[in-house]
Amino acid sequence: MDIIQFVALMFEKAGKKVNFRTERGMILIRVWSKIFYEFIKDYVQFERNHLSHHHTKILLRTQRWTREFALGFIGGLIDSDGHVVSNRKGGHYGALVTTSSCSLKRQLCSLCNALGINVTSRVQPRDPFQGKPLHSVYIRSPDLHALCWTLLSVKHSRFHGGPGRT
Repeated sequence: MDIIQFVALMFEKAGKKVNFRTERGMILIRVWSKIFYEFIKDYVQFERNHLSHHHTKILLRTQRWTREFALGFIGGLIDSDGHVVSNRKGGHYGALVTTSSCSLKRQLCSLCNALGINVTSRVQPRDPFQGKPLHSVYIRSPDLHALCWTLLSVKHSRFHGGPGRT
């Protein structure tokens, strides 16, 4: 719930009304903002698959992204599609982002490598009735520790604070 509150607070501070809806076990946050749309379309493009209703997300010109924006993007992926792997002492071992998009996994690995963040990735095949295979990107513990005070992630901040704390 803290992630929803964090995102809602960010948009409300910008003067935007935020609506929530639950769909297929997910909480969807809806914001109407032409300015935000124009901003995001310079960073992410959606390509529709003509054979289905799915869209592929394509990160645009990541080599031009500022380090702060790229870390914010990675932190947002951890909050939305990932988790921080905890250890018994209350710290963390690293972070894992899981997606059904092979393209997003490949782009995330490339973005992390460009930032000097060591990652490993793997594919977990699934039963054909369960859907697409799952693609995981793991940010190793030493690399996550090096990012602790610059990574904007609510899930990460649960361990020891940082800029993502609300």
